[in-house]
Amino acid sequence: MKKLFFTVLTVLGIGSTAVAQDGFTVIQSENNLRGIAISSNGNYIVGSTYEGQSFMYDVQKNSVLTFGLEADARSVSDNGVATGYDVMAPYTFSADGTSAQLEQVGYGGIAESITADGKVIAGSTDWDDAMYATHACIWKDGQVEFLPEPTSEWLGFTNNGTAAKFISNDSSVIVGWIIDDLATFPCIVWRKNTDGSYSALPLGKRYYEPAYGNRPYWTFTATGLSRNGRYIALTVHAADWSAVVLPARYDLETDVLEVCSSENVEEGYSYMSSNIADDGTLVGFAESDNTRKGFIWKSGEPSLKLLAEEYPQISNMAMYDGYFHVPTDITPDGKKILGFGVNSESGAYETYVIDREKLSTGIDNVVSGNNGSNAEVARYTTEGKRIVSPTKGINILKIANGANRKVVVK
Repeated sequence: MKKLFFTVLTVLGIGSTAVAQDGFTVIQSENNLRGIAISSNGNYIVGSTYEGQSFMYDVQKNSVLTFGLEADARSVSDNGVATGYDVMAPYTFSADGTSAQLEQVGYGGIAESITADGKVIAGSTDWDDAMYATHACIWKDGQVEFLPEPTSEWLGFTNNGTAAKFISNDSSVIVGWIIDDLATFPCIVWRKNTDGSYSALPLGKRYYEPAYGNRPYWTFTATGLSRNGRYIALTVHAADWSAVVLPARYDLETDVLEVCSSENVEEGYSYMSSNIADDGTLVGFAESDNTRKGFIWKSGEPSLKLLAEEYPQISNMAMYDGYFHVPTDITPDGKKILGFGVNSESGAYETYVIDREKLSTGIDNVVSGNNGSNAEVARYTTEGKRIVSPTKGINILKIANGANRKVVVK
């Protein structure tokens, strides 16, 4: 077995620390952390470093563990077991510093998603030497079990293989991709049967259009699954090249597809979903040739909103939007959003967590401030722009005691 490399960074060690601000936390490290996934209970964050290692951040201990040579972490359980790959091999590594390589078939594999209790992992293995054709699987106790695949004849387009990308916390629903000739990766769902086996339900057969036909979408790609197994996060592009790339959510309980309204979208941007909470609230990013901007699409609302507009009191949101900003995950209860962005001053990646619950209760409607611990230390417009003096309209005040206040200036 190959040698595995671990490094632990703590606030007392090599300079990893978390800086918190009114429901907004930046995990600061020398390693350029790009957070990809947060555990269902919010206690662990995993992703990759700029140097090409995996990392795990322990929220309670405020420490970072890095792992691997050419590694990437994709998900993490509530008890601190991360999944991913290292040098193209599927693996797990844990908060206690232990690791395990999962059973691999063919050239390589990747462990994509893990249940909250850490008992079942979804991913792919049996890769060909070009790393193009892969086959979806699950691992139990490190042993591989392949998932069924639909034939090309039944689909109506070429199936070169599949990849399992996301798994519900009870392992009853798995969502992934069909590897088609055009690499658009149409969505496929596996549902668990009463005997523990899985049946394939390729949504792509219904929605994905591989040529010029009657199905509605050129792109119908799954990007996430709610941990209760109800909602699939999707990125879709209607079979009309003048259409905008938009996020969508599919309700497996009601069998309904909801595509985000294009009301608040900006010309020149494609809107990609990242992941989805148990109530259907979705996060993602708007991509252009030069920038990425983070957004949230709340459950029950027809259109999305930029995070910089939703949380103007967090100046980092607008800063990241000007360079590179990717919200990557949301906890099942929808209370915490994970993401990363580029700091304009340092040029480094920063991983952050937004605590939506704290922010929703941390703004007071007042018309004047006080001194001492209640003194104003900064002021912003509702668009997140910092201002030096009161400006007509609604101003967001940053207070010395850590609170935010909404002030109406007439």
